[in-house]
Amino acid sequence: AENTRKRFYVELRKVMASADVIIEVLDSRDPMACRCIEMEKEVTSSGKRLVLLLNKVDLVPKHAVEAWMKHLKRSFPVLAFKAAHGGAKRPTHAMTSLANAPEGLLQSTHAVVGA
Repeated sequence: AENTRKRFYVELRKVMASADVIIEVLDSRDPMACRCIEMEKEVTSSGKRLVLLLNKVDLVPKHAVEAWMKHLKRSFPVLAFKAAHGGAKRPTHAMTSLANAPEGLLQSTHAVVGA
């Protein structure tokens, strides 16, 4: 297990070195548990840009997502994202932001919502 972890961090550092922008994906059910503060510091200290992507926004109430976005935006740019799921044949992108998305759209199984 330790060897696997070391290989993971070697690969992560390669990706971070070659990227201009790093997207850190956070689960909207518990975003702070998903954050890697050490990685965020490493990214910003190397002059790279960091964007937080709040994923699975359909699994928490809209007001909670909005509160998390407000909190997280104090540190970095944040995008809210909800992908289609549940066996959707052809997902469609809803051309709207989280703030403008009705509750039904956030719960749908065939629409993708991005900020």
